[in-house]
Amino acid sequence: MSQTTFTTPRIVHNMRSTEVFAYPACGGHVRKTVSRVELDWIGLTVVSGDELSDESTPIAVNKDRAHRDHHAEDAFALRLMQIGGRWWPSQKFYRHHRTSDYPYGYHYPPDLDVGITSEGGILILRTRGEDYKFIHMPDDVPMKPDTWSRLRLCSSMRERCSVLRAFGAMAYTSMHNCPELPSILEEGIAESWRYEELMNRMDSTEYLDWWLSSS
Repeated sequence: MSQTTFTTPRIVHNMRSTEVFAYPACGGHVRKTVSRVELDWIGLTVVSGDELSDESTPIAVNKDRAHRDHHAEDAFALRLMQIGGRWWPSQKFYRHHRTSDYPYGYHYPPDLDVGITSEGGILILRTRGEDYKFIHMPDDVPMKPDTWSRLRLCSSMRERCSVLRAFGAMAYTSMHNCPELPSILEEGIAESWRYEELMNRMDSTEYLDWWLSSS
C-alpha cells in the first residue's frame, strides 16, 4: 500500500487575489496576499508548475519535506513576514475571525503593504485589515486609499515604492529600524500571538457586548 503524501498550498490564485503561504516549524502558517512585484521579491512566479516535485516554484508544499528542512521553511516564513505576512494558528481560526459579523477594530491585525528601496530602506503603508462592511466603525488604522489597486499594477519594486510614497507610507532607513517588521521569525510570531489573544476575546459574549457598546 502506498503511503499518503500530505501537501499544503504554497500559492493560491483566485478571481481577485493571490495568496502565498509558509509553514514554520512551530506550526500554523504565515499568509500574505501578494502583487506580482511581491511574488518576484520572494522568489516565486505567477506560472507555477503543478508537479509537487518542482523545487523552484512549488504550487504545493510537501508537509513532511517542509518539517525535515525546517530551516529553509522558517527562512521563507520570515521573508513573507518581512513583506507584511501574518502568522495564523490555523485556517479555521483565520476564517472564523476574518468573516465575523462584528467589527474588530484594534483586535484585528492591520494590513501592511511594504516597499524596499534600492538603498535598503523600508516603506510601510498600514491600513485596516478587517472587512470593508465595517468602514464606518471607529478605528485608529486608516482604510486603504481609493486608488490602492495601483499597487497591484506596479511592474517593479521601485515603482511600488513610488506609489507607497504617494499614499503617505512611513519610511525607515532599514528593516532593523522598522518596528512593524520582524528581524527574526520569533518576533513576528510573538506579534501574531498578541493579536490572537485579542481576537479570542471577541468570542466572549460579555466582552463583545462591552466592545460594541464602547464603539
